[in-house]
Amino acid sequence: VARRADRLVVRAEEDGGFEVPDALKELMKPPDASVAAPAWLEPLIKLAEEAGESAPVVGYGIMGATGVFFALFFAIIGLGGFGFIVASGATGYAMWQASPYLSVIASKFD
Repeated sequence: VARRADRLVVRAEEDGGFEVPDALKELMKPPDASVAAPAWLEPLIKLAEEAGESAPVVGYGIMGATGVFFALFFAIIGLGGFGFIVASGATGYAMWQASPYLSVIASKFD
């Protein structure tokens, strides 16, 4: 740690430090439409494919509605704000993972 003028500069040491678990590395991988969709996302992609040109609207709509449902469910069972944050995060993650697949489906109709 060194002090420069009025800001604190922190440098990572080369001692091995924190190792990211493989499961977390797998979750952090950006989505890629050139490979098959993850198994948990496949049913949504198939539903959206049936919508044809409107696949992104249908896919994001289903994910958003599902997120709201789980957020309300978690609030009702007593998890409150924590449940809402978990449901919102999971919805955002699902939308991030689904975006290239939905874009490929929609681009077939351009």
